[in-house]
Amino acid sequence: MATKLPKPTKTPRGAPSHAPARGGVVRRPVFSAHATVQRLGELAPSADLLAVEANFTLVRAFGAVQDAMEAYLSQFSLSPARLTFMRVLYMAPDHRLTMGEIRMRLNVTSTNVSKLAAGLERRGWVQRLASQTDRRVIYGQLTPAGRTEFEKRVPGSLHQMEGLWRDLDAAEKQVVIG
Repeated sequence: MATKLPKPTKTPRGAPSHAPARGGVVRRPVFSAHATVQRLGELAPSADLLAVEANFTLVRAFGAVQDAMEAYLSQFSLSPARLTFMRVLYMAPDHRLTMGEIRMRLNVTSTNVSKLAAGLERRGWVQRLASQTDRRVIYGQLTPAGRTEFEKRVPGSLHQMEGLWRDLDAAEKQVVIG
């Protein structure tokens, strides 16, 4: 008889998950990539099951990293997406890019970029500016307050990332980088 999982709750992103454990970090249900891949392999005997298991493991690892960063940044009313939006502008010349350039760098939809920009604009961290030469073009620019906020959040975010990778040695981290 199968064990029933607890009823899912909503995470800050709105995706179903299980109730947060201590510290507000969402704990995902136990999932055996190996067992799942073996069973799926029965449906596709010629599949490279090691590649499939590596894919499942990377997706799961990304979810764990995303959850940890989300939990950390939430104390500042930030999300990983908003911090990444700010980083893209911070690294750009004059801290400014077109909304299309931001969309491409974030690899998200125009709607997503607009919503992120609107949220950051309400906080006074980003401003949207019309192009002087092409009325169809809108720029996103990090404000001085946005630069200050980003610079305040980087050390803690980097420290958080370090902690997530603490158990790997330099050679293992290099394998992940490629």
